[in-house]
Amino acid sequence: APIEFLYGADGERLPSAVMALACTAGPGQDTHLYMSDVSIVCDSQEAPGRIRIDPTAGPGNFYGDPPAGLLQVASYPTVSTVAINGEVMDKVSMALAIAPDLSLGKSKAPRRCSLRAQATATEAAAAPGTGGALIAAGYPVINFDVPLLQSAAGGPLGFACSAHPLNGPDGSVSVVSAPAEGLSLAHEVASTSSAQ
Repeated sequence: APIEFLYGADGERLPSAVMALACTAGPGQDTHLYMSDVSIVCDSQEAPGRIRIDPTAGPGNFYGDPPAGLLQVASYPTVSTVAINGEVMDKVSMALAIAPDLSLGKSKAPRRCSLRAQATATEAAAAPGTGGALIAAGYPVINFDVPLLQSAAGGPLGFACSAHPLNGPDGSVSVVSAPAEGLSLAHEVASTSSAQ
């Protein structure tokens, strides 16, 4: 069963999906977390074809009047420290909670919606590029292409996602390399000073 995390307009909890990642560049280093927009991409003509979400639009709830396809979204970017093997270092994390609208109507064909995004982290600020920070060719990037919603023919939408670890067996959250031309990622959460 999906978790019920975000609140709806009526004050009731909503079935929600949570996307989260955390990273550190190590002792004595700043950490820069870069992300693309998070997109919900659907194959149904009834549903919005692509819903784009700025993962840094929070913190907290985004919408008093949510756009079509969403009931609520909230983000929780954090910058903190963590001790690993006795060494204290900066940690940057991002959690994004999404409550999709499951009442988008019925379709004659099965429907499927996926959550897609890309993210990476660096110890030094990335160079600026068109539309955001430019991640160099070949640099490791986490690619998210996660089944989020699906329906049987004529049935209501329901959650299709479960836990998807990095480089898990289904390949929905995996490490890839930035392409030869580099990769622009529009959003950043960064530590402001190195942990000493």
